[in-house]
Amino acid sequence: MTSSEVTEPAAQRTLILVKPDGVRRGLAGKPFFAPLVDFMASGPVLAVVAEGDRVIEGFRALAGTTDPTGAAPGTIRGDLGRDWGTSVQQNLVHGSDSPESAAREIALWFPNL
Repeated sequence: MTSSEVTEPAAQRTLILVKPDGVRRGLAGKPFFAPLVDFMASGPVLAVVAEGDRVIEGFRALAGTTDPTGAAPGTIRGDLGRDWGTSVQQNLVHGSDSPESAAREIALWFPNL
């Protein structure tokens, strides 16, 4: 490679889930803790694999902090999230926090991808 050639960074993938509270509220259009498993199985989930440069960082910024009360306005959780006082944080969306987590999570939801 010559000094004039530029290599593009490899595109990342992340798993994005609209959790049951987000789907139930119509905000998505038409093996760990038991409460979380129960919550995730309590209703429909919209699963998306997004791909692009720095997609993990970008989606996590768009989602806002995990606690919706402290999430910045203009983020999904800041504008639409609520603290319902439940044992499981119902904060509308999930996004993988690293390429390694994304690979593991995508394989769980989309084993043929």
